[in-house]
Amino acid sequence: MNVLITGGTGFLGAALVKKLVDSGTKPYVLIRKSSNLDRIKGVITNIHLIKSEHLEDLSERIDVIIHFAWMGVSAEERSSFEFQLKNISLLNNILQFAKRSNTIRFIGIGSQAEYGFYKGPVSEDHPIRFDNAYGSAKNIAFSFMKNFCEQNKVEWNWLRLFSFYGKGEDPNWFLPWMMKTIKQGNELNMSPGDQRYCYMHIDDLAQIILKLINNSNTVNKIYNVCSENEHSLKEIVNHVESQLGISNSKIKFGALPYRDQQVMVMKGDVSRLKKDLNLKSLEEKTFLTEIDKIIHE
Repeated sequence: MNVLITGGTGFLGAALVKKLVDSGTKPYVLIRKSSNLDRIKGVITNIHLIKSEHLEDLSERIDVIIHFAWMGVSAEERSSFEFQLKNISLLNNILQFAKRSNTIRFIGIGSQAEYGFYKGPVSEDHPIRFDNAYGSAKNIAFSFMKNFCEQNKVEWNWLRLFSFYGKGEDPNWFLPWMMKTIKQGNELNMSPGDQRYCYMHIDDLAQIILKLINNSNTVNKIYNVCSENEHSLKEIVNHVESQLGISNSKIKFGALPYRDQQVMVMKGDVSRLKKDLNLKSLEEKTFLTEIDKIIHE
């Protein structure tokens, strides 16, 4: 089976690239001139690197495409409609290639941001009420992908991802930024910290995608992909402090107010995913144990 991954050098995509290599597949990874290959350098000899400008020259049939690539994930860029809508053009290019390649299945990557404000756990049938350009563009991408695939007889999935963690995460995201701040003894102003997040390890996400690819029950469906286990931000921060042996850090809970329409339980209902994959649980890595490994690297 030939698998093409866009965004395969990013935090989430690279985890899937490595999981495919471990399973004996030599994936095709689409890269740009600006792509940083550090996250996949350990498996570089076991993948096909395809420059984006040479995608049209790829003669091999691609059976499955997983489209991780997405521009504009920083807080500032998520608010820019002009920036976010550039991703629709990129999606169109990949879908047109899928059509020419007679691709069997296309997997698009959505986000919990499509739901806007909700009181978790939120199901895939929850009304879509996105409240920023990022969530809006993701939902437009879903409709575009679904309609294109159905018109061209391509199987599809849309995965609404929640919170993830693991080695190689962008240093500006909350977990690595918070750990670095505590280690350096810098001041960190936070909300009261009662928000509860369900962080899933990137290796567990990759394993779920592999199971989806090889399962006919999952064709043409939307899935939430989210950990079943939740932890408050305050609990996570206190755990990191304890592991680092710091008792007088400059963390100030309550220094910042909650945002308007703050989602207090960032959790997706994954019952549909478990049912279709015939799983009693998602068989996840233990969050605090894995966090300890990252802390002490």
